[in-house]
Amino acid sequence: MDKMCSILDEVGKQVSSGVFVNNPIYKVTKGENYKRLPYVVVDCPQLSGPHLPLACRTLFWWGYGFSFNLIIPQAMLANDAADSLSKLEDWILIGDHLWENEIDDAYYKQGLTQTAHYWKEHISNQTYVRIACMHGLHQYERINEMAVKWYGDRIKNLTA
Repeated sequence: MDKMCSILDEVGKQVSSGVFVNNPIYKVTKGENYKRLPYVVVDCPQLSGPHLPLACRTLFWWGYGFSFNLIIPQAMLANDAADSLSKLEDWILIGDHLWENEIDDAYYKQGLTQTAHYWKEHISNQTYVRIACMHGLHQYERINEMAVKWYGDRIKNLTA
């Protein structure tokens, strides 16, 4: 797990300097029991309190690989965000469990499987929109560049 902490610390540095120029604070956390499996997570910026800013959460979850998660306050979404969501292969949280990290059909829908009208209705009822994608462990050597690109592209295309 020390290697994963080191990898995600580098992701935190890269994402915080490449995406959050005005707030380069990030936090790496590791644990032994998220649904009975060890994990390492990096949040950019560091998350605290009940009101979240726009946030990037990169998670390594043993047995699942890496996930990139972008949490956007509904008020920050661009007017055409629903149209953009309907074109993404990424997964969008459909429930109220903002901290659910298991990307499956029970909690998430793939963006391009729904219409822009569906996403417009969905996001109008949410405080936050969470977009996620998964990457296999075999991609760990490229995870930094992949994270910066993925977060940067999503923020550019989805926020006002």
